[in-house]
Amino acid sequence: MHLPAEICAQITGEIRQWNDRFAEEKALGNLSVVARYWRAEALRALWSKVVIDDADTGKAEPRGTIRMVGLIVEKGLAPNIDDLTIDLNMESYLEEIRYRNQEEQDDYGEMKYRHLIEEPDGYLPFFVNHPQVTELTFHVFSGEKVVYDIIQLPWLSRKYTTTDILPNLTKFIGVPEAAKFLRAGESLREMILWVNPQAIGDYDYDWFLRDLGHLDKPFPNVRRLGFKSSSGPFFSEEVLEAIGSCFPNVEHLDGLDIDQYFVDDLLEPDYVFKPYLCKLKELRYYAIERAPVHTSFRRVKRAMEKFPELFPSIESAVRSSKPMKLPVGQRRSPHKASRIHLRFK
Repeated sequence: MHLPAEICAQITGEIRQWNDRFAEEKALGNLSVVARYWRAEALRALWSKVVIDDADTGKAEPRGTIRMVGLIVEKGLAPNIDDLTIDLNMESYLEEIRYRNQEEQDDYGEMKYRHLIEEPDGYLPFFVNHPQVTELTFHVFSGEKVVYDIIQLPWLSRKYTTTDILPNLTKFIGVPEAAKFLRAGESLREMILWVNPQAIGDYDYDWFLRDLGHLDKPFPNVRRLGFKSSSGPFFSEEVLEAIGSCFPNVEHLDGLDIDQYFVDDLLEPDYVFKPYLCKLKELRYYAIERAPVHTSFRRVKRAMEKFPELFPSIESAVRSSKPMKLPVGQRRSPHKASRIHLRFK
């Protein structure tokens, strides 16, 4: 916003006195030095970024999320919003149980009363009506733990036929189930996928391949791919094949560690190398480990030195890990931080 400094200072002073986020009409009216032709630009600046959460209830009149959105639309402020975050809390006990992990759902005997809960489907019309969205972060967090975990949403597992949503999306962050409704268009170049949302300790290949299976179509234009997880995942031949079928042209891959058994395979004298991810240029893995995953980092480095035989276009590979900081009084792991950084071209 290109406003004179003294006007910005007065606007800031007014904002500090607000007890209602919709008081900007009165505030701007009180600023006699703000000429009429500055008003539109001031509104755009004030409403360019909006976060709707529990704090936005208003002191004079309680308002929920629906009311907040309604007021934004009613006052014609929606076109000014460039960055919108909506934090939806689970309101009822039934809704809370609905989104807990599968183990808890099993404890309730197949959840006979699930039909009482309406599946939230309003996000699809929202996406259809907002084709200008370029970046989307779409997941649900549970805030009960110190580390926020993503909750798997059962209603994301159904098939979607909508192909007209988010045609200009360039970046997506979320669980693989949520990627079902994405278009594999030319604009989508970056994806970050949350896997192992419940922090399952024995998260293995079957789980990871199942998660990748939610991507029911290839994304040929994605060049940068990342995975986020509380533990794992690891890559082997089978995992690389699955990733290649979904993202055949990926150039930058983050968040996958090499499996210890795959390390052994690569170091076998008679191992037959096959090319994977032929356009991959950069492979990176950064982790904070409670206990070391690999027993010998020298063997890991020797295996990584063979990456050019696996990835024909590879230019660099990084594997970096450091021990987790444990609370005072807990026994600390003896392992140290390690970093392997290789350049091939």
